[in-house]
Amino acid sequence: MLKFIKNYFSHFSPLIRYLHYSIMILILLEFITSAFIIISPSGEISHKALFYYGTLLHIRIGMIILFLAIVFTIVEFSKHKFSYFFPFSDFTQLKSDIEKLKSGEIPNPAPKGLSATIEGFGFISLLLTALSGGIWFVLWSNNSPLANEAKNIHKLLTGFIETYVIIHAVLGIAHMLSIFDKSKK
Repeated sequence: MLKFIKNYFSHFSPLIRYLHYSIMILILLEFITSAFIIISPSGEISHKALFYYGTLLHIRIGMIILFLAIVFTIVEFSKHKFSYFFPFSDFTQLKSDIEKLKSGEIPNPAPKGLSATIEGFGFISLLLTALSGGIWFVLWSNNSPLANEAKNIHKLLTGFIETYVIIHAVLGIAHMLSIFDKSKK
């Protein structure tokens, strides 16, 4: 199975593979470190070591994600047109993919299809979450009275990336398993 997974990802360019893996691992670390963040409404970080270092680690990882998210988005959107991810005027492929799902079949990734649309929303979620975290950090670093509000917006947007990660993982695993099953026949 591990060999199959390695082969499955081999059709992506090394840059896309490493950006995907890096962002995936860093987002998982962000989910973990978010449990160790205590910042008062006045902007004070907890002085307890676990929470102090957990908060600083979360901020640093977030800044790396912001940079990688921008690079990843630029690379993907220069490779594919905007309409690849967002089928605003042509829903033919998306409808076809949904019909395949209804019949119990996993649709193959295709431009303007379900997979590409989910990826598009993933890029938006990733960018909004990372940018809102970066904005919060700048406001917080400058003791802005808007910092707490920016933190709340960042927390709200984090829900979108968490939802995306779950959907992306479940559909990705289902897709790989369907291909794996077909290859065994």
